[in-house]
Amino acid sequence: MSHAFVGTNTVGGSFGGRGGGIYAAPFDPATGALGRPALVADRPDDPTWLTISRTGRFLLAACHTRSYRGAPGGGLVSYAIDDATGSLTEIDDIRLRFPHVAHVALDRTERYALCTSSLGGALTAVELADSGELGGVTRIETFRGRPAVPPEGEPQPPFYPGTDIPVIREGVHTQPHCAMVDAGNEFLVACDLAQNTVSLFRFDARSGVPDLVHVVRHPQPHAGPRLLAPHPDGIHFYSVDEPGVSVTAYELDARAARVRILGSVPLVPRAPDVGRRASGIAVHPSGTHLYASVRGHDHIVHVGLDDPADPRLRGAVPAGGSSARTIALSPDSRFLYAANTGSDSVTCFSLETGTGTPTPVHAPVRVPSPTHVVFRTGATPREVDHHESR
Repeated sequence: MSHAFVGTNTVGGSFGGRGGGIYAAPFDPATGALGRPALVADRPDDPTWLTISRTGRFLLAACHTRSYRGAPGGGLVSYAIDDATGSLTEIDDIRLRFPHVAHVALDRTERYALCTSSLGGALTAVELADSGELGGVTRIETFRGRPAVPPEGEPQPPFYPGTDIPVIREGVHTQPHCAMVDAGNEFLVACDLAQNTVSLFRFDARSGVPDLVHVVRHPQPHAGPRLLAPHPDGIHFYSVDEPGVSVTAYELDARAARVRILGSVPLVPRAPDVGRRASGIAVHPSGTHLYASVRGHDHIVHVGLDDPADPRLRGAVPAGGSSARTIALSPDSRFLYAANTGSDSVTCFSLETGTGTPTPVHAPVRVPSPTHVVFRTGATPREVDHHESR
């Protein structure tokens, strides 16, 4: 049977959430419909980003928390997946020194989990066995700037309302939100929202060690690249820019080990609206469509990629809920899902063949404080990972 898994902001977590942990919902690949979700893992707090191995045997959850198992730091948990029921059984976990693990991705060999601690300001590579067991840390990369929540000591006010999270100051703090490897598993790219930069690392797949080679700063002040998504050509990739409310195109020159910024497209009309924040991103495997979610504006934005170097705005549709923090494509990319954290719902859109236009289908599915959706299909296990985190 096929299932969708949904991470959440939890009760007692860092973000004042209403979720209970990780939920599983039956998924109908033919219609895109989700069944009634059930809580399948009530630990840890704030499992806000999920990743499933290509084999479909296990799921990883990044813990967006200030402390883990009673000690300062972040957490990473692996679970075995029951094909028939979607239930999860914990395999292993590890406490990471740097707190608030907002994103986890796998390298192409799936021997390493790449954990990005957004408020902790670090990238941590962790060994991963075929069984889903977690090994040692192979490398920790810190970023220029001051972590908002340091691994030692107390975060300093002012805080965002209702949380213990310090207000981020651009250029002062570091806030790496996402890391991903390239198609050849030779490079790793990471973006830093607070420093307004994208960093390129050489990645040694034998040792799991990244080595910094190049940093580019976004030409638009206050753009804030939050998350990254690759184009299927293996050359281009994109960032969704949170405060800038835009999508930016990049080119990876593997021979020169350099990243080049190609240009940006705004996702909403230029207007003074501090409540608008871009958050999620997904690139269709056809390479001709990109989708982004905008919180505050609460829309899903469709961007055309007829020329992958020149993204063009195509249109937008209401997200069907508030604070669409993540978007994800179904395994066959015929449907798009939005995790509406503010309205406790996951909404579904069908994508028109050829044009890529999203159209809402099915009633919203209730999940408390959803943050991220991934899929495990019984016939063809695969991960759907489109780089959205808080």
